[in-house]
Amino acid sequence: MSVVLYAIKDIITDYQSGASDLAIQALQALEELNDKYLSSSLHPDERWNQLCAAGLALGTCRPAMGAAILGVISQALVDVRSEWDRTGARRKRDDGDDTYAQAFAGLALGSAVSAEYRLIPRITDQFIAYVRQLTAHTNPPTPLRILTLSSSSTLLQCLSSAILDHNTAPFDICILESRPGCEGAAFALSLLDMLEENPLFSHRATVTVAPDSHAALLAQDVDLLLLGADHIAPNGDVCNKTGSRVAASVARAVRPDSRVVVVSQTSKITNDHREPEEHDAEEVTRMWEGVDAEQLARYTASGALRVKNVYFEYVPADLIDAYITGHGKLDVEDIQSIAEHRKKREEDLFSSSEVQEEARRMIKREDWQSLIILYIGTVLISLALSIRLPGYFPSYGFSSQE
Repeated sequence: MSVVLYAIKDIITDYQSGASDLAIQALQALEELNDKYLSSSLHPDERWNQLCAAGLALGTCRPAMGAAILGVISQALVDVRSEWDRTGARRKRDDGDDTYAQAFAGLALGSAVSAEYRLIPRITDQFIAYVRQLTAHTNPPTPLRILTLSSSSTLLQCLSSAILDHNTAPFDICILESRPGCEGAAFALSLLDMLEENPLFSHRATVTVAPDSHAALLAQDVDLLLLGADHIAPNGDVCNKTGSRVAASVARAVRPDSRVVVVSQTSKITNDHREPEEHDAEEVTRMWEGVDAEQLARYTASGALRVKNVYFEYVPADLIDAYITGHGKLDVEDIQSIAEHRKKREEDLFSSSEVQEEARRMIKREDWQSLIILYIGTVLISLALSIRLPGYFPSYGFSSQE
């Protein structure tokens, strides 16, 4: 189970990757668990319970990102079960060998990983079609002014592909820096990296980064506010990086004809609203140059001063004009239908007490202690084998020339 524990640790501590990237990472961990860590002699029913429990643990260890992760995993598990039913893998057990169930589960999980990678180009195509429609009647074409914030691998692909599409207008892109992590600034550099070597870039796009406080100022001239999503509630509210609601509200207020567009995978559509994710205040205060550090420490320690650092917030559905996905443009009714279907799917997969208890066991404190011990032990053994500390570890027949 160490592969699952490592993946859980990465999901909990990774504040740079988006939900889509973390979902793929979780899927790969589940695939590796099936292929390398679960014995081929394991009964198919026990294998199924272990996969479901691991999937539930991966999808619930970080609630703010869990919607996307659990959505992808639950669909992959449905695919595993369908593959077993199609091939009769549950019944093909010769002398206690579960090879068929293991192989076809691995095939389904591997296909699910590949499908996630193929999904981004489909979303990109839908976004380009939407942009073409917006700019079809501008002659000569004037730059499409886009405001966005934070960082999203999906938005990165959509924007870079749209900029290089000959059938769209040029782009004027403004990106809010997205404190305290400044993911927006990193997003701008990643976008420029992707476009740097293409000769079309010099006249197809301009990129500007501005402080979050400039949202209202920039929104006055914007045509499109472009948002990603960490998850989408069943009523259409979109959870995204804090600052998204302010940007959407001011865009609607100061530029009523602008459009607020969310680009997302349907796997991020969930069946509930989730609690906000709050993080260490030091991420905020370490950027306060000129503030007396001792004075700040005294007031925060006494409780006289509180520093908020909430990562995510909801943008109400009534501020959103379109949801663009790999399945086309959705409305709130479509989202409600997908959310209801997902709710039934996850109840079917994860409702058993056995699966829930095993998932809890995977992420409880004792497992983390074991993981740390395992990690330290692995490092020490690796060092011993590589540098042969004299007097401590035998060579086990290895030659230093090998």
